[in-house]
Amino acid sequence: MTNLHLQLNSFKRVFFGMVVFLLTCIYSEVIMAQGGKRLTSNEWVTLSKVTYKTTKDAYGDISVPVFSAETKALAGKIVILPGYIIPLDGIEGAFKADHFVLSSLPVEACFFCGIGGPESVAEIQMKNPIEYTKKPIRLKGKLTLNETDSYRLIYILEDAEFVEVSQ
Repeated sequence: MTNLHLQLNSFKRVFFGMVVFLLTCIYSEVIMAQGGKRLTSNEWVTLSKVTYKTTKDAYGDISVPVFSAETKALAGKIVILPGYIIPLDGIEGAFKADHFVLSSLPVEACFFCGIGGPESVAEIQMKNPIEYTKKPIRLKGKLTLNETDSYRLIYILEDAEFVEVSQ
């Protein structure tokens, strides 16, 4: 398979996962269900310090992140982020993945369902796959700031490692 085919298959997988996830959010009846809450940390506070500028690409207007100096200082550094797993593939109970989204908000209230912004989620690339849990977790990895690839999230945690399940 060519590199282009692999990229298209990966994009289709992520796109399909996001569509399934968005449909789940539409039917969600209770925001912040089961006592869910926003998880805060110094890192999430720093990551919230982003603005956006509108520019154009081949398809029209796009919003490009403008990271604060404080946020840029975290680029390439090892950080620990608490959050909730938002799966890109699979279903609850049958999920074990190394690529997913981590949200500072519970699934029912995350960026994709309307409460949080793009600064409240990070794309996760794990060293080793982990199992899905509704409980908040903590992950450690190298933070990458993305201001050029509109098909990815603005924050990417690479080589992430599971730290713990938070209570």
